[in-house]
Amino acid sequence: LSSPSAAGAPSVASSAAAGGGEGPSSPARGSGDGASGKRSGDGEGENAKAMHYASIISELFQGHVVSTVRCLECQRTSRTKEPVYDVSVQIPNPNELSGYDKGVEISDCLRKFCATEPLVGKDKYDCEFCKRKTDGERRFAFKDLPEVLCIHIKRFRYDASWFNATKNSRVVTFPVSKPLDMSPFLEDPPAHPVEYRLIGVIQHIGSMGGGHYISYCQHKRKPQEWYEFDDLQVSLVSPEQVERAEPYVLFYQRMPSKGNKLDRQTFKNDHRRMQENIRRYLVSHPSAPAASSSSSGA
Repeated sequence: LSSPSAAGAPSVASSAAAGGGEGPSSPARGSGDGASGKRSGDGEGENAKAMHYASIISELFQGHVVSTVRCLECQRTSRTKEPVYDVSVQIPNPNELSGYDKGVEISDCLRKFCATEPLVGKDKYDCEFCKRKTDGERRFAFKDLPEVLCIHIKRFRYDASWFNATKNSRVVTFPVSKPLDMSPFLEDPPAHPVEYRLIGVIQHIGSMGGGHYISYCQHKRKPQEWYEFDDLQVSLVSPEQVERAEPYVLFYQRMPSKGNKLDRQTFKNDHRRMQENIRRYLVSHPSAPAASSSSSGA
């Protein structure tokens, strides 16, 4: 993360559209696009895969989301896989949370993103089998998760005009020291957790009329250290101070699984053992390299 600059009006760092809506790389919810009856299916995903150009951005940030739409009359389903570089999530209302007066966690926002959404009224599903618009339902799930997961919290809302715009400043907690388990949000949840650790936060301070961006970044080699970037000023801060920030964009990095950790440790041990064997051989055969060099020179 680089140091954010002051802003007179909010503009999402993850390229989300104005109004706190979805960015061009994020699937939309409740925007009426679910009314399409075109069955793109996985073929669209295959075409996207064939046209994929590798870059540092795609290797780090690209994941895939699956959208499944079901017609409630004929019960047929349409499944579409699409690439995403960031995910725009809404803040749940109090009545959408289990438990009285329960606070909102970032996992609650992800749960709302993946929850089944009714397609009724102006958002009715245009079913190609029924040949008309029908009531339906849609849900999103992650198919492939990226190395770096970028979560944009939709705090800004525009109703018809700028003058009716509002900012949702409700507290969303995101524990710094506790990993985020993404396995419940996968289309095929694995038996083991898929954990991510927080590495960066972008905070927006202010209202719709004016505000300022501040970012927090974790030190790469000293995970216990966090730094605040406020324009040209860089300060060392505590994890507790980071947790008190009002998150706008969160950056998570995938943590290696236990199997990967074991493989890495085994590789390191084998590498050390090989180096030690080479050292012992060179000590016991001091003339070996010289003899080898003279023979090659001859």
